[in-house]
Amino acid sequence: MSESELLKRISELEAQNLTLIAENERLRNALGLPLENVVVQQSITEPVYSIEREITIPFLNKYSSPDEKIELFMSLQKMNFAINKL
Repeated sequence: MSESELLKRISELEAQNLTLIAENERLRNALGLPLENVVVQQSITEPVYSIEREITIPFLNKYSSPDEKIELFMSLQKMNFAINKL
């Protein structure tokens, strides 16, 4: 691709990006979602070993850090191990 073709393609992609950002904003407003990604903590109550305890599950998405994803994975593995011991 020549330089002029690359510059034209960059310009097209920037315009498309602006269109997608505007559409994203419109959809977030329509759904009542915040305009920025926010980490939400959800609480659920589950019986474990016949004892009710509160488990806090973080809301993760593709923007979450690798450490957060690993922490969630490890907690799920521990929970799975505990359930299998029952």
